[in-house]
Amino acid sequence: MTVQSLELGFVSSTGMLVDFYATVLGLAELEPREFPMGTVRRLTCGPGVLKVMIPKYPPNAPGPTTSFWDLAGIRYAAIWVDDIEAVVEKWRANGGSVLMQPFEARPGTLLAMVTDPDGNTVELMHATS
Repeated sequence: MTVQSLELGFVSSTGMLVDFYATVLGLAELEPREFPMGTVRRLTCGPGVLKVMIPKYPPNAPGPTTSFWDLAGIRYAAIWVDDIEAVVEKWRANGGSVLMQPFEARPGTLLAMVTDPDGNTVELMHATS
């Protein structure tokens, strides 16, 4: 048995999050999936898929936290990019926030921590060698 791919899903009240990721990361949108409880919009993301579920009725906002590690469960996504500086610049310009500027996390790897307009935390990674 082997894993063939991973699909990551966010829940959002509108399609603006889809537009954000498509613009900032240059992701192409796949056909949406319609369900009785809402629509799942999908974006190609390397060998995987980034999904945004837009429920028929707006979801409740999560409670405030100081850091993404304050709560158990899936709290952040990691996305490898080929130009972390450019992505961080586009991230901020399109309404996202930068929590940590790119830094060398270990030899040959840059890392930046960002949040999207909905407050989801994303770890941007870049291999420098």
